[in-house]
Amino acid sequence: MSVTKTVTIGKIELEINQKPDLKHVPEETNYIEDSTEYLEQLALGISKNFPVLMIGPTGCGKTAAFRHLAHVTNNAYRRVQLNGATTPDALLGRWLLREKQTYWVDGVLADAMRNGHWLLLDELNAALPEVLFVLHSVMDDDKCIILDEKDGEVVHANPNFRCAAAINPWEDYAGTKEMNRALIDRFPIVLNVDYPSKEKEMAIVMAHTGLKDVKTKDSDKSVVSRMVDVARALREEFTNGEIKFPCSTRQLIYWGNLIGSYDVKAAAKIAMTNKADADDRKKITDALDVQFRNV
Repeated sequence: MSVTKTVTIGKIELEINQKPDLKHVPEETNYIEDSTEYLEQLALGISKNFPVLMIGPTGCGKTAAFRHLAHVTNNAYRRVQLNGATTPDALLGRWLLREKQTYWVDGVLADAMRNGHWLLLDELNAALPEVLFVLHSVMDDDKCIILDEKDGEVVHANPNFRCAAAINPWEDYAGTKEMNRALIDRFPIVLNVDYPSKEKEMAIVMAHTGLKDVKTKDSDKSVVSRMVDVARALREEFTNGEIKFPCSTRQLIYWGNLIGSYDVKAAAKIAMTNKADADDRKKITDALDVQFRNV
């Protein structure tokens, strides 16, 4: 008699997949949990086979959390980044031509549903209405899609299929739009995600860059501590509408990975400042000068 192996996330137990599709199981990452409650709520949605919608600023760890749970449960992980150019056939599939013969290729959604993969729909509120319409039936109880282009074939979700979506707050990010209420109502669990606490963000940056939390000669704080303080100052200005550049945890990692090859400010310029417009560059430079005055 086989024993079901599980992993515990807070109070939630998730089954570990014993027959994974190794091609798509994500590798281990340096995931550092900031909120047990948030990860537990995401795990709850997965355990109950509920679609989960995660709302939060860019680079705050929405994708990383879902990917991490796929890794620890040995499940295949798929991700599709939606935008105004994404068409329904990218999700459903299309006919292709090879050696004068046509053949069908499933889209990422159809393939994930058939094979029981975990699918993350990223930037959901940047998708076209016709793409969102395709997803309505995926969120319903019967969890199926109809391939009209393939003689109306009905694809029912494999019992192991899981689906989550991630969006940036539409009031803060250009190119996104307010979610259709009919689609939001199909998510039994909606989670608000924010940037990590300072201590956790420092730990994330150190895990991904090799930087250490060691005080420097010119300051009573480490370089990592001051980097995170720069990011937090810029985020406050972004929230207040003073700049358009939100300094994400992802940007801090990019910055940190350049330190050593360049000094702190030069690395920041390459990784962050050059991405901003002229007005924001001045704000970023000012924030850097506050923390790295003597560099």
